[in-house]
Amino acid sequence: MSESSPAVGSSVLSSKGRILVVDDQPEFTQFMSRMLERHGYDVVCAHGGEDALDLAEAGAFDLILLDVQMPGPDGLEVLTELRSRSTTAETPVIVITGHASDAAEAFDAGCDDFVHKPVDIRVLMARLGGQVARFQAQRNLRELNARLNETVQARTRHLNDVESQLSNVADNLPAVLWRLEMDEDGVWRLMFLHGTLNVVGTRRPKIGDSLNVLEEMYHPDDRRLVAEATRELLTTGKAISRDVRLLLKDGGSRWVHLGVRVRNGDLLQIDGIHLDVHERKNLEAQLLHTQKLESVGQLASGIAHEINSPAQYTRDNIGFLQDTFDGLVALVRAQRDAICGARHQPLTPEQLDELDAAARRADLDFLLEEIPSALTQSLDGIDRISRIVNAMKGFTHPGGEEPESCDLNRLIEDTATIARNEWKYVAELVLDLDAEMPFVSCHSSDLGQVVLNLIVNAAHAIAEKQSGHGQLGRIEVRTRYDANRSRVEIRVSDDGPGIPEHLRTRIFDPFFTTKPVGKGTGQGLAIATSVIADKHGGTLRLDETVSEGAAFVISMPA
Repeated sequence: MSESSPAVGSSVLSSKGRILVVDDQPEFTQFMSRMLERHGYDVVCAHGGEDALDLAEAGAFDLILLDVQMPGPDGLEVLTELRSRSTTAETPVIVITGHASDAAEAFDAGCDDFVHKPVDIRVLMARLGGQVARFQAQRNLRELNARLNETVQARTRHLNDVESQLSNVADNLPAVLWRLEMDEDGVWRLMFLHGTLNVVGTRRPKIGDSLNVLEEMYHPDDRRLVAEATRELLTTGKAISRDVRLLLKDGGSRWVHLGVRVRNGDLLQIDGIHLDVHERKNLEAQLLHTQKLESVGQLASGIAHEINSPAQYTRDNIGFLQDTFDGLVALVRAQRDAICGARHQPLTPEQLDELDAAARRADLDFLLEEIPSALTQSLDGIDRISRIVNAMKGFTHPGGEEPESCDLNRLIEDTATIARNEWKYVAELVLDLDAEMPFVSCHSSDLGQVVLNLIVNAAHAIAEKQSGHGQLGRIEVRTRYDANRSRVEIRVSDDGPGIPEHLRTRIFDPFFTTKPVGKGTGQGLAIATSVIADKHGGTLRLDETVSEGAAFVISMPA
């Protein structure tokens, strides 16, 4: 076997990891090579410190098994040098030593674990396997984060380019200006029309058309919203400002911004505008998707940690069951042999003693108690991993253009699961979910993104207030169903520092943020407001009645 090449018979493609074994005794390195290869590892051997440093620099290893006592540079000197090099600073190192004092020095020098000589192979394999798995998982996570960051940066650059182009033509955006006046019969009629959107409308409006005819231009899902806003305008004079969809001649629809106000306070004349914002709506959808990718990138390490914990104890339990199985097999075989022998002649005292000894070795009482517990823990771990994965799958799903029926309470639970690593170190998260909540027609992926933003913002606010005090804050997410009004409400509150009164009117403005540079873009609440208003016909507001912390309330049709 070549010192600088994988062992003969190993397969790089099927290898569980690449291990560098460093020891000045060839007999020991050969023995370790055989053991590691038998367990599926690719092995390279070095018989001295200089050789080990050269090999470690030249090849990527998942773990280095390093003997302390060697001539020339000893194991501690080699370890110190490995930690000083960028190529090996993160590579796990398990030190092999026959002296307890060496272990303390090795940890000071940066080793990850140690085993005593003579080496217990089972202990070594357990520790080695854990270190290799951790290192490979961290490496994969770094690669995933790098790819996600590249994707987010590319999308952000693209959106910035598009926004720059749009700003250059802002003065020439297509729009239609119009005016309604009330005639002597009390009917609102179109009296002025300027500009054109060639793609808009099943037919071009004509001077003299009534308000009822004009309302038929809107998408059926938006007509109720427009009618309610118009009634409020005519009753109170409150201006209309919302995005709606106009029907196209081909049966499709196009987003426009509808702005309507009474003329000079006179409730007999109404001025309005249809501004083509279809491209802007597409950009917002892309930006929302980019924001979702950014959230995935930011939450990736936390989600990996949440998955790793149940995976670890599930793996440990499976290892325990595997070891237990061997003992039970030996006991069953001994009992089977005894039963077969007893058919021909009675069992001798020696045979009975052997059966008792086999039962004691198997430790049946212990196993009867521990095996069900191990199985239950493993199933719980698998359920937890499955819940996290399913929640992440639902969160990253792009969703369709049309709303779908959604379990709102389940959506809240999944969102809290995804964001767990953001809030668990700074706050207790309490879910107060209405048991009578019906299924709601909504864009679940977009709504989940809004709730995620509110939870993460709450966690960041509490962390800022704590400033290292260590006391957990409180985040509460509450859902309520109002059957009389046929509306649902989601309330996200925290006991953080709150929002200063002079900033409350600006927090929903695009690009406004109270976070430090690099911590936020100021688009989260602006996009959230658009998602709730335009896609769900609802509102997102700050509850200004709370005396401590902050509370945001989403209200939308059921």
